[in-house]
Amino acid sequence: YQGFDQLLLTGSTLVITKSLKDVMSLYSMGIPSIAPQSEQMLIHNDTAEKLKKRFDKIFILYDNDSAGIAGSQLNCNTYGFNQIFYNDNYKDTSDHIKALGIETTINLLNTMMIG
Repeated sequence: YQGFDQLLLTGSTLVITKSLKDVMSLYSMGIPSIAPQSEQMLIHNDTAEKLKKRFDKIFILYDNDSAGIAGSQLNCNTYGFNQIFYNDNYKDTSDHIKALGIETTINLLNTMMIG
């Protein structure tokens, strides 16, 4: 998993996203994250269980398209993760930062993860 070796031992929040680019964007905002090889794959059971022990809340943030929705639902239904999506014209975190700025993106993410 991309970004896995950089994770803190424990934390309040983890975001599983779709790409290394998004992992890096989230880390730039202070949000720990990892990315599997594909948003359509099921996170390995042992990895999911380890993550659930280390983080209080785990969110899946994939693209809001058919592949991303299906992959997110699969992992959320299997492991009880929380599903969040950007519901606008920007498909991922790096696009949000480029278009709206880092503060707006942080505020949006915080709203999605609290609500």
